[in-house]
Amino acid sequence: MSDEKPRQSRAELPASGDPRASHERVARPPANPERETARAWRERNAEHVREYKRAWREQNAKRIAEYRKAYRAERLEEIREKGRESERARHARLKAEAERREQKRARAREWYADNRERHLEAQRQYRAAQRAKDPDAYRESKRERNKRWRERHRDEYNAKHREEHRENPDTKRVAAERYYANNAEKVKAKRRERYAANKDKELARQRVWREREKRRIEAGLPPRRVHRVTADERRTNRDAADAFFAHAYTPEQVEAIKSAYRTDPGQLARFTRSSLRARARAHQKGDVTMRDRFERSADRQAELARAAARSAKELENARLDAIAREINDRLRTQPRRRIAQIDPSAPYVGPEPSRGGMGL
Repeated sequence: MSDEKPRQSRAELPASGDPRASHERVARPPANPERETARAWRERNAEHVREYKRAWREQNAKRIAEYRKAYRAERLEEIREKGRESERARHARLKAEAERREQKRARAREWYADNRERHLEAQRQYRAAQRAKDPDAYRESKRERNKRWRERHRDEYNAKHREEHRENPDTKRVAAERYYANNAEKVKAKRRERYAANKDKELARQRVWREREKRRIEAGLPPRRVHRVTADERRTNRDAADAFFAHAYTPEQVEAIKSAYRTDPGQLARFTRSSLRARARAHQKGDVTMRDRFERSADRQAELARAAARSAKELENARLDAIAREINDRLRTQPRRRIAQIDPSAPYVGPEPSRGGMGL
């Protein structure tokens, strides 16, 4: 066995020229022993310190509020300037974060456009691994994903299916007939349960339907029968309606349409003259009914004229009052006096007597 001592590493050798260096590290005394002692005490009694501070704040809540109020009044501009700087910094931070998110989305879109097939293949492999690992959990997660998607896109999903049904109603009708043929008893039982649960509502709806059909028959109208039309017929009707309502008529065409339904001026003049002669003859013959009708008509016209004049005068007075009120508010130097409204139905209360004796 060799008697040589193991060589020391460079880090373990003492530094040349430094008599304080040694093989063992000597712990240096703290720079401020009192501060270190206080810090250690606070760490050991952290709960006690928190409880003491809380109790002190509760006992001196008023003093703290007064101090904060005085501090704010003394340094209001400084506080506001710090608040503005903080808001500017916050807005700049939010703007930078929004820009970073937008850049990240843009990079993601670009990467997806360049690696679409690679991304889809990775998704397919991941789903295949999940399906092989736990088929039941995979089916449940897929069902939940589809449910969340339908809830987020319910309106457009239903609109798409309604449009598909309008375009091709036979598909849904054939599927419904097939389902009813295979589940007739189940469908009937569900209808009976729904009717039993909403019997009053169903009876009220039937009563409304019978009353409506009765009124239609009494008015001489045919019974209401709603029929479905095919997609081609709907498109034809829509195109015809657009062509009719969107058609712009020239002034000459409008004048031609008016002239086709305009009353002949000579015929209208003859009707007016014959009507006036008939009224004059009835008045000369002393027809009481016709005279009363003339008088009532004249009184009615006079009453309408007075009402129109009164309404116009009231509107003008209200407008002038509003202008005067606005001018008074602009020129007012004292607050407006509020006059107490006296209830006419309240009991009468006389004036109070003066303190020096009976009032006169």
